[in-house]
Amino acid sequence: MAVSIVAFVGLQLAGSDRASVLVVARPVSAGATIGLDDLTVAQVAPDPALRPIGATERESVVGRTAAIDLTPGSLLVEDALGPARALAVDEAIVGVAVAAASAPTTALAVGDRVQLVETQSAPTTSSVGTPTQSVLAEGRVTDVTDSSSTSGNGAVQLAVAVPGVAAPSIAAASADGRIAVVVIP
Repeated sequence: MAVSIVAFVGLQLAGSDRASVLVVARPVSAGATIGLDDLTVAQVAPDPALRPIGATERESVVGRTAAIDLTPGSLLVEDALGPARALAVDEAIVGVAVAAASAPTTALAVGDRVQLVETQSAPTTSSVGTPTQSVLAEGRVTDVTDSSSTSGNGAVQLAVAVPGVAAPSIAAASADGRIAVVVIP
C-alpha cells in the first residue's frame, strides 16, 4: 500500500510540471493557411530538446501558412510555420501604374481600400448621353511607390490585392495607362 501511495504522489508531482502546447488536430498541407480548427492543446513535460509553441500563442498561429505538411498529433514548432497569408484564396496582387491626374491628391497608404476604374481612351456614352464608367474591381493597397522623385512624371506605382478573376483585366488596363484610382471608406 505504501508503494502505491508513493507512486500516486510521484505521478501527481510529475503531472504538475506539464506545459500546455499546440498540437496539430487535422492534416494541413504545406502552403495552406492554418485555421483555428486545425489546432488543439496537449499537456507535455518540458524537454530542452523540444521547443513546441505554447497554447497561449494560438491566436498568433491562426492565419499563418504551413511551411511543411502537418500531420495530426504533431507538436507545432516555429520551423513548421510560414508567414501569414497576405491574400485570400481567391485574390491576386496586381501592379498598377497610376498617372498623377488619375490618383487622389492625398497620399495613398498600405491598407487603403480602393476602386480601380478603367478609363476610356475615347469616352463612350450610355443611351442617355452620360459617360460610362467601368469599375474593374475593388481591392486593398498592399504597397505604394511614389515614382515622381525618380521619373519626374508624378506617377504612383501600386500593388493592389484584388479578386483573382479581375487581375488580368486590371493588368492590361494598367499597361495601357487606362486606370484611375478611387479611395473608398
